[in-house]
Amino acid sequence: MDLSVLPTLYALTIFVCCFRPLVRRAGPHTNVWFTGWAFLLLHYVLLIVPTQAGLLEVGINFLVILSLEACAFSFLWASTGTRRTPFKRIFVGEIAASAFVLTALYVSGETSYWPRLAGTLLLLIPGLHLLCVQKYRTLTFDRLAIGFAVLGVCLAPISKTSSYVLANAVLGAIFVSAAYLTFAHVPRLSRGVSLMVAGLLLWGLTCPLQAVDLLLPTAILGRAILDLPRYILAAGMILSFLDDYVGQTERLALHDPLTGLPNRRLFENRLDAAIEESRLTRTPVACLVIDVDNFKHINDTLGHPVGDGLLQALSKRLSWNLGPRDLLARTGGDEFTAVLVEAADEFHVRFIAGAMMAAGCVPVSIQEHSIDVRISIGVAVSPQDAGTSSELHKAADDAMYRAKRRGGSIVAFVGEEAAQIHAV
Repeated sequence: MDLSVLPTLYALTIFVCCFRPLVRRAGPHTNVWFTGWAFLLLHYVLLIVPTQAGLLEVGINFLVILSLEACAFSFLWASTGTRRTPFKRIFVGEIAASAFVLTALYVSGETSYWPRLAGTLLLLIPGLHLLCVQKYRTLTFDRLAIGFAVLGVCLAPISKTSSYVLANAVLGAIFVSAAYLTFAHVPRLSRGVSLMVAGLLLWGLTCPLQAVDLLLPTAILGRAILDLPRYILAAGMILSFLDDYVGQTERLALHDPLTGLPNRRLFENRLDAAIEESRLTRTPVACLVIDVDNFKHINDTLGHPVGDGLLQALSKRLSWNLGPRDLLARTGGDEFTAVLVEAADEFHVRFIAGAMMAAGCVPVSIQEHSIDVRISIGVAVSPQDAGTSSELHKAADDAMYRAKRRGGSIVAFVGEEAAQIHAV
């Protein structure tokens, strides 16, 4: 029984209890991270369980190490995020076989050299597996398999020392691998992710130190030093999940949930910024209001799911001809609005409007229904048609309604009575 871990156990219990609500908000994939922390909590609980010599002590010692290894493998599994890697399940299982064998040898007190050597050489299996099965090969897992194979070769000569040393070396390599996979698969390297990577890496490096402390009792390692990587990882994980949650909340507040396009609020902000920029650069800014003709009839006759599918298809088609700085937003039920900030001149605007009309009026197949789509587009260009963002948007909206009154399937420009471009 090790009572020196009580402060760490108390802090970890509070962290796990507070971590659970955060996991629910951050997303279902973070449940695996929570499982790893739960195994670590079990590890510390088992450390303070009073035992007597015999099978009970052997069993508790086995569970103490096994719970820590389960924590490491949970972090290794979660480090790839939501990506489904075909080789991940096989890789984790093959590394777990070596760790389990070495742990069992240490707990049972087995002193034979050959079982230890066999458990160490099991680390070569992932590399051999990747060589034999080419379809599982990826750059990240290739590197990990090579790393574990090198570790197995390096540990083979020292297999005569102690199974505990070997098990801790493998455990450290698992945490280091989790750090590498977290860094390799993260979409954006934030401060929280950097702390997570540093925490996992330091955790892996401190695992061999625990074995040194066991073999050399005179080398006293402070508990705070060994627990520091855990605190770094916990802080980084909280920051990372909070960043993800805040980013997701902001995205929901500024984007349409059906199409994923920016909503009216984000569109108005972008249009204001584009107008300000055009005043400085003296370049034109075009506003296009796009409306689906007879959309209510489609909803009433074919159902709302078909109408939703039509809007999703149009959101993709209308984006085909936009530049990287242009913006397409859904600003109403069946209304889209585009801001062209890279329009060189009026001819460019007419070309983009015509391309959007052509792309939007191609029949769409949704739920076995072939829908003959028609759209109307109103176009206003700043500064000649309007000086402010609200006036520019209203001018384009009025042009769009004028196009619909003329029968639809038309691109209408402000100040031009005749329809400019008809659907093919």
